[in-house]
Amino acid sequence: MTGIIKTDQLQGAQSSTIAVPSGNNLTVGGTLGITGTTTGTNITATGSISSTDGGTALTMGVLSNATSLPALNFNGAFASTTMAGIYGNGATASNLYYMVPSSQSHFFGIADSTKMTISSSGQVGIGVVTPEQPLHVRSSTFAYIRSESTNSTLTGFDIGQHQDGSGHLNLRDNHPVKISTNDTLRLRVDADGLKFGTDTAAANALDDYEEGTWTGTWYGSGGTNDSANPNLKYVKIGKTVTVSGNTTGNINATGPLELRGLPFTAEDDATGAVLYRYTTAGSGQHTLVFYVGANQSKIEPYWAAGGNYDKLNSSDFNSSGRDMYFSITYKAQ
Repeated sequence: MTGIIKTDQLQGAQSSTIAVPSGNNLTVGGTLGITGTTTGTNITATGSISSTDGGTALTMGVLSNATSLPALNFNGAFASTTMAGIYGNGATASNLYYMVPSSQSHFFGIADSTKMTISSSGQVGIGVVTPEQPLHVRSSTFAYIRSESTNSTLTGFDIGQHQDGSGHLNLRDNHPVKISTNDTLRLRVDADGLKFGTDTAAANALDDYEEGTWTGTWYGSGGTNDSANPNLKYVKIGKTVTVSGNTTGNINATGPLELRGLPFTAEDDATGAVLYRYTTAGSGQHTLVFYVGANQSKIEPYWAAGGNYDKLNSSDFNSSGRDMYFSITYKAQ
């Protein structure tokens, strides 16, 4: 059969065969319908099949550089290094490869809106067209990445940035977060607080850290007081509290003194050191100790006089050269 055969001029039974020799064309002037009556291949081509409508062709064929693997390309290139398309690989071409030329990116979208990108450098963007990290996630609310076990009782671990700008690590279940290096556990965060190494005891948990100033007031046995006590500070790590400060100038309270207003109530008795300067202390009184009693929120200063301890009186302290610097550490309730 030679020349051009047009199907609008061809009539034949279903069993008829149309043969177009090499170098000739089969032109369809309408719709070409192909119906197979048995299982098998309806169209067989040696070479490639191309479809175009004035733009870049969509071509089915085989790769030119990789043992003739089946391919579908969108840019007319049949080399796996330059094609934009899909090809099969493996023993039965069962592995599927999605390829674009170098310096190009993969874009995955919904309703013509890009939702995920694989850039030419291999970086993945979710919600971002030009990812800047190996995994770059962007969201208008919570840009979190969630890792979740297949255990149906667990709800996942989130990491990411909140819309207020803060960074978040959130284990959504009541289980510990563990931090290890070189497969060795270093830190553990659970409902008790922060623990170190393999320690799981609740009593050893670091559950608080804070520092600040506190307002203390000197009281005497007569109830009079002097609230002018600057430079009173504290640091609390877990239950361990260290308070420090100084008093310079006369204490207006009279009689045996105590400094009230500790930032935390003591759980146990504790004593602390005092650096002092005085000119009118009683004879034989050389050591000054600050004492905090259990269940108390006040400091009581004592003189060590011989084998006894006596409370410090304002008259022992007030003089022309008077200042006192102290620090005491105790355990809070």
